[in-house]
Amino acid sequence: MCAATGRCLGGSAKSVDPIPALMDMLPRQWKPDGPLFRPIRAPAKERSATLHSDWEASSKLCERGLIDAAAEMIGRLASSQGEIVLGVSAQ
Repeated sequence: MCAATGRCLGGSAKSVDPIPALMDMLPRQWKPDGPLFRPIRAPAKERSATLHSDWEASSKLCERGLIDAAAEMIGRLASSQGEIVLGVSAQ
């Protein structure tokens, strides 16, 4: 190992704690979101807007409370998503 840089030299090994190594490596892999990925906010909002009418149209196959709980959870999910940072390049 090179004392100046702390990097392994060819043929040498270094014991590495995997968590800090991953924490260091992952940000370098982040890419901005692209056309293949979109935030979940838009489809969640669309689904939430039709949830109750779809339930009415389906002859109310379950209790209204379940639909209300689902609508609430969809809203929470949509508002909890942060920036999309892992993506696939469109190249």
